[in-house]
Amino acid sequence: MARLIAHLAWADQLVLESLERSSEPNPDSLQLLAHILAAEHVWISRLLKRPAEFPTWPALSKAECARLAERNRRELTDYVGTRDEQDLGEEVTYVNSAGKQFTSRADDILLQIFLHGSYHRGQIARALRISGQEPNPTDYIAFIRGAPAATRQDSIEASMTGHGLPPRNRAVTWYDPLAALELGRSLSGLEFIRAIIRGDIPAPPSSALLGMRPQVAEQGRVVMVLEPGEHLYNPVGVVQGGLIAALLDAAMGCAVATLLASGDGYNTLELKVNLVRPLTAAAGPVEAEGKVVHPGGRVATAEGRVTDRERPAVRPRNDHLPHNPPLTPCLLTIPGLNI
Repeated sequence: MARLIAHLAWADQLVLESLERSSEPNPDSLQLLAHILAAEHVWISRLLKRPAEFPTWPALSKAECARLAERNRRELTDYVGTRDEQDLGEEVTYVNSAGKQFTSRADDILLQIFLHGSYHRGQIARALRISGQEPNPTDYIAFIRGAPAATRQDSIEASMTGHGLPPRNRAVTWYDPLAALELGRSLSGLEFIRAIIRGDIPAPPSSALLGMRPQVAEQGRVVMVLEPGEHLYNPVGVVQGGLIAALLDAAMGCAVATLLASGDGYNTLELKVNLVRPLTAAAGPVEAEGKVVHPGGRVATAEGRVTDRERPAVRPRNDHLPHNPPLTPCLLTIPGLNI
């Protein structure tokens, strides 16, 4: 019993620490932790034959959760420490939150206290992972061993190492994109992109993630450069086609942006891409050239082409527009402009 009480207090504390580290904790996660602790309190109150001070789903702050967790630990320790095995077999009659009366053995109530929180801690851990954070492990075996159980990623790395495949890493650095927009708010679209090229304004995070950057910006024309690498490969060992489409989308979108006044924005409506051959890291740097075909009033049309040092990797095509050569259309909304 002493180990189970110690694990309960340890697990509750680690969940609280995970939420403390979170810059923007999910409100549901804090509510789940408050429920775990309040449920412990309610069951302890039934053991002590006293009214509970909290409902099973209270609204508690992190500080209030910390105080309740310590109180629960102390009261559980005192309860178990002053009773023998016969006492733990006594029957406790109580009324649940739905108003129904039940009778349970004291040791069964203790097992409910020890086991109930595991499910909800798992829910909190999942929510933290979805938000990009790593929760503290709260498994019982991790508590006993003093070391967390192996994660799925640990197992994958061990398997890959067994195949002689050590992990490879790539660091990505970016800057606050909304702050970057503020820096360029007074600039026209062309001035804004040229400021990115000069390094006066940071490139957007998507460009940093994929490794692409604008190299040339003129009225109605932008050239983006991408260094293809194995970090962009799909399962068959070539650059994922959707990433090439993203490169074209960036080039053609920026080409349209060069025609916009300060304060105007844009977004992609439609994109069609024809891939004519695979792209690999062996190709070296590739260029995506985007050109505006028709600026329009609220909808603009642009074409794009991706080439490496030898030949095109993407051949644009559009059977609906009477232009020569064929085009890849990229339709974009332009808020604030009239048709």
